Amino acid sequence: MPGPSLVYILIAIIVLAILAIFFIFVRKKTGEKQPSRIVVIALFLVIAGILFGEDRLIGYSLIGCGVLLSILDIYFNRRKVLSHNRSGLFLANPMRQC
Repeated sequence: MPGPSLVYILIAIIVLAILAIFFIFVRKKTGEKQPSRIVVIALFLVIAGILFGEDRLIGYSLIGCGVLLSILDIYFNRRKVLSHNRSGLFLANPMRQC
């Protein structure tokens, strides 16, 4: 019989797979934008860090890299939105007069 840590890892993988399938079908119906490649890589690194968590150095390093990539993606997307604001292509309040 497998150890309890293996059982927890298998349960986590099954739950993550179910959530991924659920979000794929929900996203197709709402027509939201697809996540960027950086976000997909970051999510993969965080999940790999959780799975390899028994070796703390590897697990925490992978999780840290995933979080860092997510923060960089947020930063670059925020800069893109702010540059559109300055050029007048995107207004937060379209009813407001400039």
